[in-house]
Amino acid sequence: MEETDWKEFWKEDFSEMYDHIIHDCASDMYQWRQYRKGRIIANDESNEMLDFVKEHLRYDELKKAGKICELTIDESWNSFIKKGCNNGNARKCRNKLVAAAYKANHGLLVIDVSNIRIFSLCWHLKQLAKQEEPLEAWYPYDNDFDSLDIEDPYKFMFDGYVLIVIKGIEWNSVIDYACEHQETQFQAMMDFYRRIRF
Repeated sequence: MEETDWKEFWKEDFSEMYDHIIHDCASDMYQWRQYRKGRIIANDESNEMLDFVKEHLRYDELKKAGKICELTIDESWNSFIKKGCNNGNARKCRNKLVAAAYKANHGLLVIDVSNIRIFSLCWHLKQLAKQEEPLEAWYPYDNDFDSLDIEDPYKFMFDGYVLIVIKGIEWNSVIDYACEHQETQFQAMMDFYRRIRF
């Protein structure tokens, strides 16, 4: 496809995403949108793609309407991402993702990634976009849930969209790293995400 054709494709995609999100991701609209609800921006140091997405997704309108939750995964996440006896299968990382997804439900979860280690946990990222069953936090819960005013924020059906914005890491490096740590899960994750490119 020519660059202009890709841009037209994405314009239509983001227009429908906006329409779906602004109507609380209603299940009777765009029923086919239950598939591949994840998007990835990478190799975008000029911010051309991110600016394009924000313009055609009407990002500011969605944010003003309370439909966006932003999460930053940087070097401060190293201890959360690490697996171990006190953090089985990176429980703390999962719980942070689940809490953010709860805040973004019926909307858009934006994950800004500058820490490549998150791609050693592709299964967790896959679950956000796959949406085959309720998301569930793992006990013991963390203080990420303390501010959520609901009876049971620990298990819920997430129906929103996910936008992963990768900064300072080449996409090929992400692929290599993910395949080194969780190749099968990375391939499965990419069944539910589309990488945005022109």
